[in-house]
Amino acid sequence: MSKTFVKLFTLTLLCIALWSSIPSVYGLYQNEITLSFDWSKSTYYQGDSGSATISLISTCGDELEFTWIGIHFAWMQENYYYKLDLSSNPQRIPSGGSITFSPISFSIPSNAPVGWNEYHVYIQCNEHHWYGWTSETWTSSDSLMYIHDAYEKTYNDLEPQVSSAIDTAQSANYESSDAKSLLSQAVNEYNLAVSLANQGNWQDGVSHLNTAQSLLTQAPAKEQAYQEQKRYQQQLILIGGAISAIVIVAIVVIVIGRKKKPMAKV
Repeated sequence: MSKTFVKLFTLTLLCIALWSSIPSVYGLYQNEITLSFDWSKSTYYQGDSGSATISLISTCGDELEFTWIGIHFAWMQENYYYKLDLSSNPQRIPSGGSITFSPISFSIPSNAPVGWNEYHVYIQCNEHHWYGWTSETWTSSDSLMYIHDAYEKTYNDLEPQVSSAIDTAQSANYESSDAKSLLSQAVNEYNLAVSLANQGNWQDGVSHLNTAQSLLTQAPAKEQAYQEQKRYQQQLILIGGAISAIVIVAIVVIVIGRKKKPMAKV
């Protein structure tokens, strides 16, 4: 066997070994990236908007260059993402490095399912191997975000207003029977709304709060009308009393005048 053949054979084996060390399927391992999220709000409702600031820690043995990152929520169409496109300004971190990306804005549709919704993050990046750069992708495992009923938000905004209005009405000490009745109905509607909200029935809870609020706005007008009627009646009584006093005085004057009138001489 010639030396030339041996050299060629050895070189071929070396090339095969080197080639086999180059990944044929690109993609980072799941445990090479760890994410953490800083959400713009602690609670999200149907119809809300917000943003997520994603921080990333790499345990990859190579330098990474990030070109695209996106969040997919369960209510979105497949392969749609709220994204941060870094292709024009890729961001690099060294092996074992970390990075915090700019916030990614998103919106929640008004018909998004109430309850726990899955979401995941998809990343496109380049990895710097000893033989050069390769395009890689990474997809996080599914996480969960709780979406609250839009009526829950409306209820939470409206309930303190109605509660305060009831306290104000009760401290007014209405005299009108109509106003008292409206206040009593409003309290009943408010208590029913609270009960429904405690059962998670936010829509009906809001409906009864609106009814209570409407009743409370009618009560002052009823009380004002009653007080005006009361004052009018008092005025009539005073006028009647004054007229009666005048009549009595006139009668007394006439009677006294007749008594003092001298008798004619015969």
